[in-house]
Amino acid sequence: MFGKKLLSVVGLLFLGSQIISVKGEGVCAPTLNGDTCTPAECEAGDADKLFLVINKSDSESYIVEVKKTGLNPEDPMECNKITTAANYCTTAGGNVMNTIDGFCEDGCVGTQPTYSCKAGGICTKDVDPRTCQRTTCKYDGEGFSGCANGDYLIVEETPGVGGAPATVVGLIEKEGAEEAGNDVKLYKCTGEPAVKCGKVSDEDIEVGYYKNAGSITSPYIKCDSNGCLPVNLSKEEEEDICDGSNNGVLFFNNVVKICLDSGKSLPLDGEFTGKYFMSMKEANLFGEGLNADLYAALDVTDKEIHILKEKDLENEGSTLEMYRYANTNNKIFGKTEKSKLCIVSNDVVEFKLDSCSASPDDVAYYSKSQTKTFE
Repeated sequence: MFGKKLLSVVGLLFLGSQIISVKGEGVCAPTLNGDTCTPAECEAGDADKLFLVINKSDSESYIVEVKKTGLNPEDPMECNKITTAANYCTTAGGNVMNTIDGFCEDGCVGTQPTYSCKAGGICTKDVDPRTCQRTTCKYDGEGFSGCANGDYLIVEETPGVGGAPATVVGLIEKEGAEEAGNDVKLYKCTGEPAVKCGKVSDEDIEVGYYKNAGSITSPYIKCDSNGCLPVNLSKEEEEDICDGSNNGVLFFNNVVKICLDSGKSLPLDGEFTGKYFMSMKEANLFGEGLNADLYAALDVTDKEIHILKEKDLENEGSTLEMYRYANTNNKIFGKTEKSKLCIVSNDVVEFKLDSCSASPDDVAYYSKSQTKTFE
């Protein structure tokens, strides 16, 4: 009696004394569970459209395409997961489209974030371009500008002649600085509000990593007994590479991470600052391999990453704690933080001080003792 077009809104119609409820047209919302795609509420007009869907089986995001199963309007719809690598943008209609098509057809919505999908179909949300930052700490040939208190840089210097001071040539922004031909030095910027950048003396440089304020492509500086150089992290790893033999290594997987133990990595995106146990069984940047399942405390801040010495772990400046407690990600919690750790459905890992371990470098080593699950 009433055509579908006429009743395309949700509402009530009064016919005499009868009230007829009118259901509006459904909105196409495909669902995905494993490789099974269900075109919920999808109709013929949704054919050939693409949608971003969270897979119930792995909680990853995928692009699915809605299709007609036949030529007749009453034939059911189907949808399929797309597994090819491509980038997609959001549209005004609430679905997505290939970014190239979006550009050519004005289909992308403003500067909204896009989704990058790899071969296999897993899609990750790109950083909103409006939030992208560029390096502000620079050297213009005459001096430093745009630097903040606590910033670190790698600088190339020409040695001074006849007792004259060294002269800054420029910033070293990526790996390969050993070929500069001059001296490569670690600089630190201090002072508020007037910031000045100067050379860090060799005796004040600790082995570890420093956040590189002068580079985007090499976001960290690595310092060891041979000096300091930027770390090249341009290659993106498809998955965490931590296997127990490469602790202390930085790699990139959506964000920069550091390996702590076999199967354990720590993102270095500012949200995970704190103290963490790192396995010292194998040799790494922070020390020789101990050939035993011993752990040292790694201090992670937004500017530096170093191994803590015994004096930095002492309780009230006098004694080391025999037992320390961490979560399954090896993050160490103090006694004042136990309410954050000892909670229901949480595992607490106990580490015990290894009082017999040799520590000529004044590092306190701990071993895993026991684990308890709070229920």
